[in-house]
Amino acid sequence: MSVLSDWLGRQWETSPPSIYFSESKLQTWSSFTDFLEDTLKSVRKQLSPLFKELQKNVSGRMIGQFVFDTMSVANILNNQEIIQALADGLIELSKENSERKLQLDSAEKRTRVIRELLQSERRYVQMLEIVRDVYVRPLRAALSSNRAILSAANIQIMFSDILQILCLNRRFLDDLRDRVQEWGPAHGVGEIFIKFGSQLNTYTNFFNNYPVVLKTIEKCREMIPAFRAFLKRHDKTIVTNMLSLPELLLYPSQRFEEYIHLLYALRLHTPAEHIDRGNLTIAIDQIKNYKGYIDQTLSEANRYLIRVQDVAQLHCCDEDISFYLRLYEHTCDLSLFLFNDALLVSSRGTSHTPFERTSKSTYQFIASVALHRLIIEDIPDSKFIKNAFILQGPKHEWICATEVEDDKFLWLSILQNAIKSSMEKRSSKKQNNGSSWMIGG
Repeated sequence: MSVLSDWLGRQWETSPPSIYFSESKLQTWSSFTDFLEDTLKSVRKQLSPLFKELQKNVSGRMIGQFVFDTMSVANILNNQEIIQALADGLIELSKENSERKLQLDSAEKRTRVIRELLQSERRYVQMLEIVRDVYVRPLRAALSSNRAILSAANIQIMFSDILQILCLNRRFLDDLRDRVQEWGPAHGVGEIFIKFGSQLNTYTNFFNNYPVVLKTIEKCREMIPAFRAFLKRHDKTIVTNMLSLPELLLYPSQRFEEYIHLLYALRLHTPAEHIDRGNLTIAIDQIKNYKGYIDQTLSEANRYLIRVQDVAQLHCCDEDISFYLRLYEHTCDLSLFLFNDALLVSSRGTSHTPFERTSKSTYQFIASVALHRLIIEDIPDSKFIKNAFILQGPKHEWICATEVEDDKFLWLSILQNAIKSSMEKRSSKKQNNGSSWMIGG
C-alpha cells in the first residue's frame, strides 16, 4: 500500500502525506531504496550459488526445531475452535468492506494521477539538467578557454545523446504542463504520450551508444588526470544528488517503467466511454513495446554470469578400445563459468593457510568459447566412469565429470538452454542486420 494512494476517512483538503511527511525526504528515501534494490539483486546473483546448500540445511533445522517446539498435534487440536472463529470473522469483515464506496470519484483520481505524472516528469528533467549543468557546460567552457579537460570528440560521444533526450523531454514536459493548466474532466494526455512515443528514436540512439559512452568515460578517467580530478570534484556531491555521472545516465532506462505505472493508473480511473481511454491504451502498448526493446538491448550489452560448475577434468587412457571398457585418469580440477554468451574454462586449485580451517580457491584461465561454437556430448555411465560429458570447442576439448548425478543433469540442461538462447539471438541479429529499430517513427 502506497502512502500516496487513497486514504480512508473524511475527505482531506490537502494530500494527507503532505501533512505527515516531507515530500523531498520521501523522494530521497525512494531513490535510495531503488539503489539498495539494485545492489541486492547483484548480491543475490553472486552469493546464491555459494549459500544455496547452506540455506537448505539451516532452513531445514529451523523448521524442524519450530515444529518440534510449538506445533504438537495436541496444540493444533486444542486451537481448532479459535482458528475457525478467526476465519469466520475475516470472511464476514470482507463481506462488509466489499460494499464500501470509494471516497473520490474517477475525475478527482485522474487529476491526482496527472499531477503526479507532471511532478515526476519535472523531477526527471531536473536530473537530466544536472548532467548538462554540472558536467557538459564546464567541460565545454574549459574547451573554449584553451584549458581543455576533454577533447570535443569525447564530449560529443559522452553527452550528445543525453542532451537530445533532455530536449525531447523538456518539450514533453511543456506539453504536459500546458494540459494540466487547462485540465478538466473531458481532457486527456493520451495523445501527448502518442506524440512522445513517435519520437523515441532519440532514446534508441542513446541506448545503442550506451556501452560506448560508459567505456569512453572509464577510458578517459584512466588516461586523463584532469578528467579524473574533474569527476572527483563533481561526482556524488549535493548538486548531483550524491550520484555519479554513470548513475545519472541510468535514469533514461528507468523512466519507462515509471511511465507504464502512471499510464496504467490513469487508465484505471478513466471511464470506458471517455475520449482519452483509447489513446491511453495505445500509449501503454507503445511504451511497453519500447521498454521490451530497452530490456533486450541492455541484456545483450551486459554479459552476465549464469552459473559456475566445478568439475573434474579426465583423460582417456586408450580411445581404441570399446567405449564401455575405457579407463579415465583424473588430471586436474576445473571450474566452468557459464555466461549468457560464452563459456569460460579455468583450472582450480586449493591452498591452505597454517592454523586456519578455511581454504582459498585459486583459478587460472584456460580458454573461452562462444556458446554458439560449443558442442556437448554425453558420456553414458559405465563401470569406470560416472556423471561425465564432453565439451568441444573449435580448438579445445574437455572430458568432464561432476561429483553427483544431479549436478551433471542440471548443468547440461542450463548449458543447453544458454546455447539455444545465444544461437536464437545471433539468428535474430543476422535477420535484422542493416535495419534500425524505431517505434512509431
